[in-house]
Amino acid sequence: YKAQVAGARKEAAQIVAEAREQGEAVKADIIARAEAETDQIKARGHEEVLAERERVAGDLRRQVAELSIDVAEKVVVSSLDAEAQRVLVDRYIEELGGVR
Repeated sequence: YKAQVAGARKEAAQIVAEAREQGEAVKADIIARAEAETDQIKARGHEEVLAERERVAGDLRRQVAELSIDVAEKVVVSSLDAEAQRVLVDRYIEELGGVR
């Protein structure tokens, strides 16, 4: 009887040890997957931030260009008197006439 109990205890201890090993392996696998997923999420976030920065920079460049053109037009129009404007319009009409 003592031998059977000792054998059963030994077998139980072995089962517990195997379960612990399997549990540790599963734990390590879960941690590795979580770390990999975290790295991927960080990388995607970084890429999204860079893309958004480029988009915003492009929008700002376009807005600055549009504002610069608007300001230049206003400066040119305000600095031309009626005679200078008439000369420019006449010259433009002559150029259009020569395009035909």
